[in-house]
Amino acid sequence: MGLLFAIASSISWGTSDYFGGVASRTIDSLVAVLVSQFAAMVAVMAIIQILGERLWSPVLINAVIAGVVGPIALILYYRALAVGPMGIVGPINATSGAVPVIYGFAIGESITALQWIGVIGCIVGVAIVSASHIKSPHREDLKVVAMSVLSALGFGVTYIFLARAAAGGTFSTLAIQRVTNVVLVGALLLIGKKKLKFNGLRGGIFLAAIGILDVAANGFYIVAAARSSIAIAGAIGSTYPLTTSALAAKYSKERLSTVQYIGAAVTMISIIVTSL
Repeated sequence: MGLLFAIASSISWGTSDYFGGVASRTIDSLVAVLVSQFAAMVAVMAIIQILGERLWSPVLINAVIAGVVGPIALILYYRALAVGPMGIVGPINATSGAVPVIYGFAIGESITALQWIGVIGCIVGVAIVSASHIKSPHREDLKVVAMSVLSALGFGVTYIFLARAAAGGTFSTLAIQRVTNVVLVGALLLIGKKKLKFNGLRGGIFLAAIGILDVAANGFYIVAAARSSIAIAGAIGSTYPLTTSALAAKYSKERLSTVQYIGAAVTMISIIVTSL
């Protein structure tokens, strides 16, 4: 069951990131993050009221940390998407799965040898997809790669702290994370004296949908980490760039090379191996 939630988180993240990337080309990345995360916060708060879940406990300090690191990683990710091809940016971010894998190993999580092969295969498969793009790096290419790598590290750290906060309740974790997101990004907007422009009502609804998808992905991941392990949930969840690349190929007409298809196949096989 944990595997299914991890796959659901991957698909949800990939979808939200594709459309977030599309939005970031016409809307400031800070504004896109603020509006989308505010919508997610409102939705989660409403669910907490309905379920009567406790909003705060000491363990949720981990959600605060995730709420600080996550938006910074997301802003870097959106900015990279705004100036570089999604086929480069998305796959590089998949290496974020290596961070929870290393953490899981460090805390001695119980994972079989076959599962370790699958976990590592997920990361290697997406790395193959990523490496196929970098042929003759230029200064702008290196800038995009640098932002993507930093965002990947940020996402990996966020995975760890979300899983650590899960004991405080799934929706409480998501709520505290989103409140922190909104406060941080709102402060950055005020400091930068940027206007809150998002293409009217239609743009606002579009960003809200992205935020709902993103918070759903986080929820799926938290459940996956609780029912399997941080290493497995993180590795499979981080395969979301496959969804991003597939959507980019279909809707943005970005071509996928033979090597990319091989990398995608390796990743899919690795997911199956992880479930054995």
